[in-house]
Amino acid sequence: MSDDSLFRKIILEIPKATRVLDLGSGNNGQWPSGRPVRYAKILGAAGYQVTAVDRKEGVGLPWPGVEYFQTSVEEFLKTNYQPSDLVICSNILQFVDPQAIVDLPKLVATGGYLFVRTFADQVVVLETVSSIEGLELLDERAYTVHENHPPEGQHTHDVVELVFRKLQVE
Repeated sequence: MSDDSLFRKIILEIPKATRVLDLGSGNNGQWPSGRPVRYAKILGAAGYQVTAVDRKEGVGLPWPGVEYFQTSVEEFLKTNYQPSDLVICSNILQFVDPQAIVDLPKLVATGGYLFVRTFADQVVVLETVSSIEGLELLDERAYTVHENHPPEGQHTHDVVELVFRKLQVE
């Protein structure tokens, strides 16, 4: 299985030039191989309309095709942002207020996707996002990432990826 098989599956479902929102876009974590993930950079270069949100200044920008907002997820949720066809939350939700997680569907267009990647030990995050009404779990995957960085040195993380679709609310 290639590193990005679940993510690639979503991208094949949405046409180019659709709106993509990458929350916590500075460093989306690592593929199982250890390569860094930069969804906003990849999708902006491929022709998607990408909005990147991160608290950190610049985070490697400017990236072609990417509009950047330096703010928190909680503050971004207070804006009148138009819902996106794909919202990416990779290694960010463990740093977000649980109420903000419950409010994430307002950023996803009806029929759109929510892609979540987090550490498997983030039980509160996984339970919160999985219990949001109006989201249907389409796919999930778990794997282990091997890392080597200070202060821990060599270590592993168990990672979970979830893909949801926002349902039509009647």
